[in-house]
Amino acid sequence: MPRILMTGAAGGIGTGLRKLLPAIYPDLLLSDIRKPADLGPKERFKAAELSDLAQVEAICEGVDGILHFGGYSVEGPWDVILQSNIIGCYNLFEAARKKGVKRVVFASSNHAVGFYKYGMKVTCLRIGNFGDKPLDHRRLSIWLKPEDLVQLCRIGLEHPDIHFEILYGASYNERSWWDNHRAYDLGYRPSGRAEDFREHAFAEQAKLPPDPVSDFYQGGAFCSMEFAGDSSRIIDWK
Repeated sequence: MPRILMTGAAGGIGTGLRKLLPAIYPDLLLSDIRKPADLGPKERFKAAELSDLAQVEAICEGVDGILHFGGYSVEGPWDVILQSNIIGCYNLFEAARKKGVKRVVFASSNHAVGFYKYGMKVTCLRIGNFGDKPLDHRRLSIWLKPEDLVQLCRIGLEHPDIHFEILYGASYNERSWWDNHRAYDLGYRPSGRAEDFREHAFAEQAKLPPDPVSDFYQGGAFCSMEFAGDSSRIIDWK
C-alpha cells in the first residue's frame, strides 16, 4: 500500500478526512503545525512548520503521495499568508521533488476567483512564444503571432463582458497543448497558423543540441535547468 502524507490534519478538511482515508490508505501520515487535540491512538502524526523546508523534507521522507491541505485558509495578515501559503507551498513541492514523491494533490480555493477586486477588469494572458515565426519543433505548439497578441490585448481592454479572465497567448496552432476556447468565446480569431512554418521550425530544430527535457516540456529550457529525473522515461513525441 502507498504511504500517504496529509498536511493540515488539524484543520476542518483534515479532521473530516481523517475519518475516511484510513480505510483506503492505511499507511497514512498526518501532519500539521500542532498535534490535533483528538488524535487517535492508531493515528500517526509528525508536526511540521510549512515555512521550514527542513521540517517539510522530514515529513516527505518515504512518502508516495501527498494530500496538501495545510496553510492558512482564511484572510489574514500578509506575513501569515506569505509564510503559510506561499513559502509553505513552495517548500511542500520542493521537498516532494527532492524526496521522490510521485503524486501531490494540492488544495486550492474557490476564493482565488471568488471576488473581482475593487471593480477592476483584469485579463491574464498566458503567453506562449511571441515572434514572427515558431523557432523550433516545441514552439509549433505555443507560437503567438504579434498581430494575434494585439487581438488579445484589445479583448482585454475593450470587451464589455470582461471581469476576470485567463486566456492563452497562442495563435492557431494545430499542435497546441492548450484549450483556449474562452478566448474564442470572446471573439478571438488568430491569423497566425504555426503549421505554415513547419519546415522552418524543423530545420531550426535540427541545428539544436539534443535536449529531451527542453524539447518535450512546455517550459522548455526552464525545465532543463534543474531537471533531476530520468530523461529516458520521457515519451518520444516526434
